Amino acid sequence: MKSLFVTVLIFGAAFAAYDYFGAPVGEKIIFKNLNKGAPTPITTETVKSVPQPDVATLPPETPAPKATPTVPTPTPSPTAAPTMTTKVEEVKAEPNGFVPPKHESIEDLTLNWTKIPPSAFPRPVKLLKDTLFKMSVGGSTLAAGAQAVAVGFQSPQLLLAPTPTSPARAVVALEDTDFKNSIIDGYEIWKQRRTDALRKLHAKKLASSNASETQLPAPSGGQVSPDGKPVSAPDGSYPLLIAHLQAADLTELKANKISRWSDPEPTNHEGKPAWAIKVNAEVNSIFGPQPVDILCIVKNGRVEGWYYAGSGEPVP
Repeated sequence: MKSLFVTVLIFGAAFAAYDYFGAPVGEKIIFKNLNKGAPTPITTETVKSVPQPDVATLPPETPAPKATPTVPTPTPSPTAAPTMTTKVEEVKAEPNGFVPPKHESIEDLTLNWTKIPPSAFPRPVKLLKDTLFKMSVGGSTLAAGAQAVAVGFQSPQLLLAPTPTSPARAVVALEDTDFKNSIIDGYEIWKQRRTDALRKLHAKKLASSNASETQLPAPSGGQVSPDGKPVSAPDGSYPLLIAHLQAADLTELKANKISRWSDPEPTNHEGKPAWAIKVNAEVNSIFGPQPVDILCIVKNGRVEGWYYAGSGEPVP
């Protein structure tokens, strides 16, 4: 009997301990005072007792703003750098219709002083600095202000000699002499002479255009064939062209400077059939005598004119 009592006592103590320590709040049996603060269980009646808001009083639902697709702003392409163009001086026609020729700048002709033809030498120059001229043995110095001779160009330097016959040499910069000024001054004189020669040639053409075709002297017998084609001489030259050069007295072209004559080729000149004969001749330029190709145009058995093969400009 005693053991049963002890067992009941033990189970009772264990249940009391569980009820105090293990039972959840709200489910305790012995220690009910610990059930205070427990959450009220939700039932159907509880839900009904909760006041519901009036749908009419609810603010209207604001729709979420639609996402506007972002359009990438096109990146402007970089502006191309302006093309550098050479400024050409405007040339106006004179009252008689003559248009002065357009001349390139000296910088263009020399590729900005990096290319000077051998025909420009020898040329006297003035030294702007003391210059040492060397020989195989020893050397000598010419003071600034002295005269020397430019005998060649080794870009970007000038090859000098103290005299035209001296074997001594000096290599200096262009800026150490007055070479550039000498070329520029000579070019200005050459341009003026060439313009004057072309003006004179234009005046002759105006005078000849006023005369009728029958008033012009006919070519000598044997100088042209029946179809107006120039006839060559045994040496390959053309008597008709030589006679014209002797009578025209061109400034830049002389008959004795022609080294090669080509065969006549049919062409058109001012809308009419003509013949073109190409010749290679040595003409004077700002750098001295230069070999160039020139076309002679022959129409109706007469020389119409001489033109540079490259540019088409008339030969003055």
